Amino acid sequence: MELAPYSARELVVMAYSVNGYVWTGYDPTNAGYATPVFGGTLDGTSFDTDHIGWFKVIENSPTDWQAFYSGGNGTTYQALNGIGYATSTDGINWTRRQTLFTTSDGVAWRNQSVWMPSVVKTGTTMRYISRLKQPGHK
Repeated sequence: MELAPYSARELVVMAYSVNGYVWTGYDPTNAGYATPVFGGTLDGTSFDTDHIGWFKVIENSPTDWQAFYSGGNGTTYQALNGIGYATSTDGINWTRRQTLFTTSDGVAWRNQSVWMPSVVKTGTTMRYISRLKQPGHK
């Protein structure tokens, strides 16, 4: 499952489909639009203050969900600040668990940008694949 971000402050929304072609946004309050299920912290200091994107979900069981996501603090262009990890018991209500990587953690291979996470799970092993900005390139 991939959940899509939207708006100036990017949030995660969810939609359902029975055939993969026709989608209905998750709208428990009948607001007329998809209700966000995950958003930035808005605390002004976290790597994911303003933007959440590339929310990649693994459903281990109906009550065990994991998400790996990119987040940003600042404008969309600059919002390549890190990768976070969240969990859920229902795929709708998410809890932040850990910051995995950030551009400010002192690790050279990710000091310019880190975003678009993908995680491949094979048995008990997980492989992390991400898009990075090559050092020296703008």
